Amino acid sequence: MVRLFAVFTAVLMVPSVFVVKPGSSSITGVQLPQSGDWDITSPTTVTDETITFHGNIIVESSLTLINTTLLIDCDHDGQFGIDVLSGGSLIITNEYGFSSEINSSNQYAYTFRARSGSVLELIDCEIHKCGFYSEQIGSSSGVYIDLNL
Repeated sequence: MVRLFAVFTAVLMVPSVFVVKPGSSSITGVQLPQSGDWDITSPTTVTDETITFHGNIIVESSLTLINTTLLIDCDHDGQFGIDVLSGGSLIITNEYGFSSEINSSNQYAYTFRARSGSVLELIDCEIHKCGFYSEQIGSSSGVYIDLNL
């Protein structure tokens, strides 16, 4: 009986070693649309979410991603992307050591644009599968950042 108790105690103690994200997942501000583009027209914060999105994300106000994974779901290279317009801001950060990430949900790349007059803050985050080869030079082939530093 004593041996069984010792094994049981060890099993109960193991979960206390794992780190759990504090807080709960949420989207405040402009909610995800059922279809079409996600047009951020008022301050929006996404916390502790994993989102797969089939459309463009157009940031006219502020969008803050905290501990969030955003997967862009294109059917071909450059079909969708993130566009931070003049007057808009995109802040991607993490809390408690959990990273935020923007990636493609498949093999197709998305575009990423930060226009003149916008704010872009990338803090301890990762951006993957953004941009692709194109005969066109400029914003249509991937990453385009036109900011004053």
